[in-house]
Amino acid sequence: VHGRYMFMHNGQIGGYGAIRRRLEALIPDTLYGARAGTTDSEALFLLALADMEAGAGPGEALAGAIGRALGLMEQADIREPLRCAAALADGETIHALRWSSDARPPSLYVCARPDSVVVASERVSVRDNLPFSVRGGRLVVFGTGDLIANNRIADAADFNFFMGAVNWTVDRDAQFNIPARPIERFQLSLSASELTRLRYSLLLLLPGAAAILGLIVYWTRRS
Repeated sequence: VHGRYMFMHNGQIGGYGAIRRRLEALIPDTLYGARAGTTDSEALFLLALADMEAGAGPGEALAGAIGRALGLMEQADIREPLRCAAALADGETIHALRWSSDARPPSLYVCARPDSVVVASERVSVRDNLPFSVRGGRLVVFGTGDLIANNRIADAADFNFFMGAVNWTVDRDAQFNIPARPIERFQLSLSASELTRLRYSLLLLLPGAAAILGLIVYWTRRS
């Protein structure tokens, strides 16, 4: 936790001990004093905070921190993977991502409830058959947390937009759609005389017009 920001990281930077000093050197002096431990999670958090102070958005900042760590791993010829399931919250919004340099990113689950949204990650094998498992490499960013506030989520447009984003994140593309507009009911009122004219038009006029058109086509072909 730093200021109004809270960070969660499940995973590891491969060969962290070999690049730790160089990674810490990338943390600005203004933030390095807030480093209370020695973990790679805290280093990634402070690097992301530095990017956000420079004007980057949370998603861009998280990607930048991971990119710099990955660059140091490549320079050191580290073969171990970088795996990351992370969530960054500022008190209003939550940015969560799942990524790894190999094909085995840590688990990340999203569950939308009527009054809350739950984001979780476990240090266990990923179960991709769960209906709320987030596929690696997907990130959804909302400009404001008010979108799913209790007084707004009841709005059909906000709810459908948010649930569409959740369905896309957890790879439920079949449920990612724009609901059809409700069908409005119309009633046509006709008088007795109008109903009679309509009946004769349907029974006599239209069939008669079709018969005349057929005769014209027949006569034209014979000529």
